Amino acid sequence: MEVIDKILNEWSFRCHDGIVDMNDPKKKAILEEILKEFNVDLLNEDQDGQLTNIFSYIGDESILTKLEVFDKLASYTLQYYPSEMGELRTVFPDVINTIADWRREELVPERESNIGKEVETCIINYSNKVKNVNASDIADKGRGQDAIIGGKVVEIKSSKDNKINTLLQTTYYSADKFYAFVTNTSNKDIQVRVVYGKLLRELSFGQDIASKTNVDEMGDVLEKQIKTGLENLDFASMIKTSLVQGPTDRETSFKIGNKLKVRFVIYFEPTYGKSKSKKEGLDEGE
Repeated sequence: MEVIDKILNEWSFRCHDGIVDMNDPKKKAILEEILKEFNVDLLNEDQDGQLTNIFSYIGDESILTKLEVFDKLASYTLQYYPSEMGELRTVFPDVINTIADWRREELVPERESNIGKEVETCIINYSNKVKNVNASDIADKGRGQDAIIGGKVVEIKSSKDNKINTLLQTTYYSADKFYAFVTNTSNKDIQVRVVYGKLLRELSFGQDIASKTNVDEMGDVLEKQIKTGLENLDFASMIKTSLVQGPTDRETSFKIGNKLKVRFVIYFEPTYGKSKSKKEGLDEGE
């Protein structure tokens, strides 16, 4: 029996009425689970019903705004990763999810000095109190971990205006978690787009790198691009000039993959007085 026949038979067996239906979200989620078990990657379908990938789904990025690209990423996430989203999909069922009057007392009981923290508090309380889906802050936060919503790790990236914040300072997109991109935090209402990390990695790395099934092969391609980028940066001269003459207009970044920029920021930290251990910290008065 061919693999496709085995998959169809198993799908039919697991459906309560024995009838397979791609238009039924619950049955489609069952199919996705079966495909995972068979190590088959179900990608997106275009208008002709042919399987395609995230690059084809988005199309020509050059004619889209950043918001439009993320609208497509959020749409793709909802449509083709419902089982991965789980209850997170209950909290954010739409491509663009609006939370009205987001700083009301029910959602943000106390004002914070950091508006990013207020956004996190709002989303956690919105999930718990409005959507009845269990959510919590992460006590011992790892890098890039802000909340757990419906059992899913979510990193929250917020922006005060109608722009997507994609700046990553500590970790790169993780394939097994979700990202909530929050816009318009300076307004009364905010909008939330949820995107699967797997898609962000693929889109940023580009088709050539993302298509590599072997991690070592992917690393080799990236290493070549990184070395080429570093060769064009003269850090020694950059640091010397900054110390002697002040800020420079030298290029401090380079691109790798498809849409990924590696940017460097140089900090100078004078160390006066008695040295302190890392545990004691360096930010206390001496």
